[in-house]
Amino acid sequence: MDLTIIIPTFNRADLLRNCLNYYDKINFDGKILIIDSSDDFELKQNQKNINNFNNLNITHKIKKTSIMGSLKYAIDYVETNYLTQSGDDDFIVPLSAKKCIEFLNRNKDYILANGKTLLAILDSKNKKILDTCAYNNLGNTINDETAMKRLNTFLRNYQTLSQSICRTKIFKIAINKVPLEKNFNLLDKKSHKEIKYIIGELQLNFLLLTFGKIFSLDTLFLIRTKFFEKGKLNNLSFFDSKSLEVYNQFVGMISENISQIDQTDYKYNHSKVEKYIIKYLVKDKNKNKVKFIKNNIKQSLIRFLKIIKLFNFVKKYKKNDYSLDKILIKDHKFHQDFTNFYKIYEN
Repeated sequence: MDLTIIIPTFNRADLLRNCLNYYDKINFDGKILIIDSSDDFELKQNQKNINNFNNLNITHKIKKTSIMGSLKYAIDYVETNYLTQSGDDDFIVPLSAKKCIEFLNRNKDYILANGKTLLAILDSKNKKILDTCAYNNLGNTINDETAMKRLNTFLRNYQTLSQSICRTKIFKIAINKVPLEKNFNLLDKKSHKEIKYIIGELQLNFLLLTFGKIFSLDTLFLIRTKFFEKGKLNNLSFFDSKSLEVYNQFVGMISENISQIDQTDYKYNHSKVEKYIIKYLVKDKNKNKVKFIKNNIKQSLIRFLKIIKLFNFVKKYKKNDYSLDKILIKDHKFHQDFTNFYKIYEN
């Protein structure tokens, strides 16, 4: 397969091993590029584990950096025409990835493609899969003709585009436009923590969508995993004195790229881009607060229902078309692809 999966990892040898075991068992025939920032002990574990997967085409590079730094470093080692970013706890469905590549080969005005995502909730004690649900980090087609219209559509339904199948040449242009070193030099540790969301994921994803259209298949493309835990409030402050300069650079960079691609006025685009991004950041911050409250209420209710032994009864009647019980039924549209993952992971 003409695809490289870039996997940044840091001190999670067990998770990386599980990830590689999945690709080994399904006979993945693309390339895997691991950018390893782990400490010495975990690094040695990773090297040992990687050597056990002789059937996989793995390149293992050591680089002490952030996730975004890993992607920027990795791009020089990608030799395929397509790539995707994956966590060391994410699992891509190869058949869907192949369909994405076939679509992109036929449609040159699209720069990336993806599909639907499932989230598998894991028991932190024995790492068994407790349940599954739909996860909306991917799965929406954006086919507006101009970069500005695509940005507006995108911010109404944000996606982690770097986890799509992307044309390597476009990804390389986008990641090299992100001024990581310059941004990090401007920020102290406190500011860095508060604005890493902007100087990392947002910059790359906003840039990617300006280059072309996005297509999403109605097939299972990605399985993400998460341990069942108490919710944490992500109360970021984006506009402190240190981060303001980085934020202004971010808005300017997106505005300039849109102006070049759409061949429209920079000043006009800058005002619209800033309006769109501020609206998104405020909405996202408020959504995180609501999500935090709802998640903790939900978990308290689950604990109560388990105590009074009504949890399984209530769960049976709760509507979730992507629950573990329903996906394991043969007539579910994601059954085959998920079951392959499920059998490998549970064993």
